[in-house]
Amino acid sequence: MVKKIVVLTGSPRKKGNSIAMTEAFIAAAQKKGHQVTRFDTAQMQINGCRACDTCFSQGKACSFDDDFNKVFSRVEKYENISDNMELEIANYLNQVSEGRLSSESKLQIRAMLREVTEIESIGDSCYNLARTINRKRQTNQDFTEKQYEHIHFMMKLTNDALEQMIVVVEKPEHHSIDVNKSFNIENEINNYRNQLKNQNILDVNNKEYDYQMGVYYMDIIAECEKLGDYVVNVVEASSDVKEKKAS
Repeated sequence: MVKKIVVLTGSPRKKGNSIAMTEAFIAAAQKKGHQVTRFDTAQMQINGCRACDTCFSQGKACSFDDDFNKVFSRVEKYENISDNMELEIANYLNQVSEGRLSSESKLQIRAMLREVTEIESIGDSCYNLARTINRKRQTNQDFTEKQYEHIHFMMKLTNDALEQMIVVVEKPEHHSIDVNKSFNIENEINNYRNQLKNQNILDVNNKEYDYQMGVYYMDIIAECEKLGDYVVNVVEASSDVKEKKAS
């Protein structure tokens, strides 16, 4: 199935390691026929908040038409698409389940419904990340360099989890090695979240940054961890479907 993928880069170094990994990922995705849209945010014009209140009064990201609106609108668009797809697929599977099916087939459909629901939750989680970043912009403050490093690494772990999920979902048969890789990445995400949560308390107390910036920072970290949970749930549901087909 062809997927529409949005890629956001944050590194200002056009020939750095982050860009090299990004280009390798995009090339591999396009080779499989997927559609990729890329935003190099470090090269875009994304300004701080000017307190115009458009985001509250009109529901638009910002009245000043900088590049952030384009990125935010694209994330919002795909979140809406994932919502609609979930409803369409769920309605179809429910109609199928009303037919004369074996007990095994009904169990497969239940597992597929769970899989679809969790994939839609991944879309919701991505949208929540964009909304948190938008709220942070309205403060006209910025994260510290250390916070950005932690966010980028957490997002790398999350991206690794998504890539491994796609490996599991696309394989026609159940492979415990692939599933175990997903659980290992999820454990890394959980451990890193816990580490950053404890460090955040120390950094706020030491006045490395103020309390509100710590809230936005941990909201992003926590949402990435939630996204990782949804990814593992998809992997589990997909594995259930394949095991039931094999039995």
